[in-house]
Amino acid sequence: SDYEFSDAILDNAFDLIHFTGSSNGGRYIMSKAAKHLTPVILELGGKNPVIIDETANIDMASAQVLTQRSTNAGQLCMGPDYVLVHERRFDEFVSNIRKYWAEWFDTAEKVKAHSGRIVNRTEFDRLQSMLDSTSGSIVAGGQTNAQQLWIEPTVVVVDDWNDVGMQHETFGPILWVHKVKDVSEAV
Repeated sequence: SDYEFSDAILDNAFDLIHFTGSSNGGRYIMSKAAKHLTPVILELGGKNPVIIDETANIDMASAQVLTQRSTNAGQLCMGPDYVLVHERRFDEFVSNIRKYWAEWFDTAEKVKAHSGRIVNRTEFDRLQSMLDSTSGSIVAGGQTNAQQLWIEPTVVVVDDWNDVGMQHETFGPILWVHKVKDVSEAV
């Protein structure tokens, strides 16, 4: 398994360990590094927001956000996790992102041909649980296949800051979209 491999490597002494990943992974790395008093640099997962104000080029923004969120099945450390959209531009943004979704992923064949797979069953189940427990509305995508570790690029509109999609790092092909009154609320 991945942990057996990591255990074998981390049983050795290093001058420095640099880790990019989840908070749980960071704890694991720290515990292994402590044995040798090895310094560690951690870049832990997070919520990478995109803020779209009322002056944004909505067509460009929606295409870029959807591209980044669907690349490598959304498993990019710096990929956008959620989008905060000014209320005056919200409907236009959602409409545009649905337009691009329909162009790029209009058939199951296109989606499967141009979508990656989720890295393992644990991550798939975590993402499926997020979709199952959101109080938001899926406005594009949403299909999943556990056997193939596949999740269709999915756009979810949420209106609750406490929604699972707004609280936990996604690291998958699910994009959460939330309406805000202004940039101050977004920040």
